[in-house]
Amino acid sequence: MNTSKEDDKKQSPVGGDNGTSSPMDGLIAVAAAAAAIRDNKDDSGNKKKKRKQSSGQQKDGAQISAARARRLEQNRRAAIESRRRKKVMIGELQRSVTFYSKANENLKKSNEELEELLLVAKQKLSQKDGAVSAVATGGGLKTQEEE
Repeated sequence: MNTSKEDDKKQSPVGGDNGTSSPMDGLIAVAAAAAAIRDNKDDSGNKKKKRKQSSGQQKDGAQISAARARRLEQNRRAAIESRRRKKVMIGELQRSVTFYSKANENLKKSNEELEELLLVAKQKLSQKDGAVSAVATGGGLKTQEEE
């Protein structure tokens, strides 16, 4: 019967956590795990104690490996689907960023144009108020700012 560590090593021929190890490192680790299982020792080299299985847990090797193979296949499919969903979501997020960036630029331009129009309108209003004030004083010589 295979242990989970040995099966994990078989699935990942590269070995190592960071993915920088060579394939040979993975094979060496698998060989070491196989030797430990053969010698009935754990990772630290100590003899393993055999556990008694309760009657409800007893299965022959074929049933265990079939159930494990089914779980592994189900896990592979779930991982593939998860990666597919992630790609779709990233694509949608990238499109959203592009859309909102363009919308933001358009709003900034529109805001600048409106600020310029407001400035022009204020200038015209102040000129008009100055002319009205000059006419109201009678001489037209003084503007509102001079008063």
